[in-house]
Amino acid sequence: MPLLRIAAADGLGSALTLGSAAARNGTPAEPPAFLAYKARLSQTILARALRIHYRSQTGGLARVTFRIDAAGNVVASEIHTSSGSPYIDSLAREAVPVGAELLPIPGEFGTRAITVTVPMRFPPKYH
Repeated sequence: MPLLRIAAADGLGSALTLGSAAARNGTPAEPPAFLAYKARLSQTILARALRIHYRSQTGGLARVTFRIDAAGNVVASEIHTSSGSPYIDSLAREAVPVGAELLPIPGEFGTRAITVTVPMRFPPKYH
């Protein structure tokens, strides 16, 4: 099963890496399709996170792991690494809840599901 990792690059995060089933089997993934999917998925998750209204004096970083099916639906979601704050962890889960519709997995990736780990940084915010 492929792993998609989105790393925090600018607050909530937008850089990611993806290993497809094809790459696991020794056949390199198609770079243009890979890059396009990375960019679109990153933008989608970032947009969802930016819509979350919150207040926090300290902020924090939580890592969420979730599974996307072929249709792009989140079918499982959990905190991979806690921020240490139940509130920040709940914000991270809110960005990618079970049932959320993200992006369908491109057919050329040769897989029916991917697992995604996303570090989500919520900076201090007072209003």
